[in-house]
Amino acid sequence: MDFAPIPVDSEQEKNESNVGFASKINAQECIIDNTSSFWIAKGFCDGAQEVIRGGIGVKRTKKPVGYASHATIARCSSCLYELDFTQIEADVNKEERGNFSRNGINFRVRFLQKSHLATKRIDDVQYGCIFCIRAGHTLDKSDATVFFNQKALFDHLARHPRPLPDVSGVVTIEGPEMPTQYVNDYDIHFPNPPQRHPCIERREEIVAHPSGVSKDQARRIYGQMLLYDRTPALELGHNARITGITWPEQYLGDWCFAWHDGVQASVPFEHLRFDPPPSNMIRYDRSSLLQAKARWKFSVKEKNKDKDTVNWLKFDKGDVITNISYVNADNWCWTGTNPKGKTGIFPKDFIDTKQLHAVATPSSARALSISEEKNRSLSVFSKLGKRKNSSARPPSVAGSTSSHETGVSANKNAANWR
Repeated sequence: MDFAPIPVDSEQEKNESNVGFASKINAQECIIDNTSSFWIAKGFCDGAQEVIRGGIGVKRTKKPVGYASHATIARCSSCLYELDFTQIEADVNKEERGNFSRNGINFRVRFLQKSHLATKRIDDVQYGCIFCIRAGHTLDKSDATVFFNQKALFDHLARHPRPLPDVSGVVTIEGPEMPTQYVNDYDIHFPNPPQRHPCIERREEIVAHPSGVSKDQARRIYGQMLLYDRTPALELGHNARITGITWPEQYLGDWCFAWHDGVQASVPFEHLRFDPPPSNMIRYDRSSLLQAKARWKFSVKEKNKDKDTVNWLKFDKGDVITNISYVNADNWCWTGTNPKGKTGIFPKDFIDTKQLHAVATPSSARALSISEEKNRSLSVFSKLGKRKNSSARPPSVAGSTSSHETGVSANKNAANWR
């Protein structure tokens, strides 16, 4: 199968959201450590680091295109990443045609060279954000550290707050004006303010739902699973972070929706590994009288960061979950006991909360019976009292107020006659 050189994507779009945002980054939950997708993918290619140090990082070569022609390409000195050699020439010679634009950001191909990861397939090029790696953390917990195309990379870069971290070997220009000495001789130019980050804007809403990581890659190029209704799906690297997980009712708990790198889309529930809830969100109460029926099957087997098994509760659709307890009814995480007597944690979305009710215990049933008996006794006494009153002698007609008044009136008339 023949592959043409990977072109540099270019677009001239007006930035319609040139507004900044102010947010305090929680570096602890956004940290890029050895469990991140970036480091699992082995980080930047050796050829990319060679370019950062000032080297050329590529070698000129020819590859067949079709049956009778060849293309001259610039292939990375350490992997299969390649660009059109004419683009490399235009960049090295500081030509005007070596400028490109994507999502309101101007760049030269040297920036792409410095941002690529080790490429194993020429049709599967991946990039990393040199600014996030330099800072040691992402902007938001759900941000990607590996990008599967140039569009995803530049969408991410457009949200970076200013000023950007200084990266050795990378010329970064901020602001609408290009300094004279850097015309056609820079890496990346941000002429516009940062765009809003959708996850940061919705942070209060998102943190009210569970988060997690992907167990493996979910990529279109490798036959990614899609919903039957063709709803857009998240593309994820191995151990990619996702937040704001919800379960739309129409997918019966098999698929969920979540946020990743500023995009909310679908992902198979079985593809995710849950983050355990914080300890202050968990409350067990084996004496709780609350129970409800499971509307979907829930079964996960996870381990937390301390390598201790997270006590997730397993149950099947239709199971009655008893001893339901929670710190706050609005929390996504509740606890309960399944029909096998096991107690654990589960997302409340997996039970029918509309049917949540308290069951009667033997002691409460006895108290209810005594109360009902007491009410019946009072009712009998009340009826007996009514019968006694009805059998008493009624008042005489002469003694009534109206009759007495009539008699007085007659006496007055008789006196007047006299």
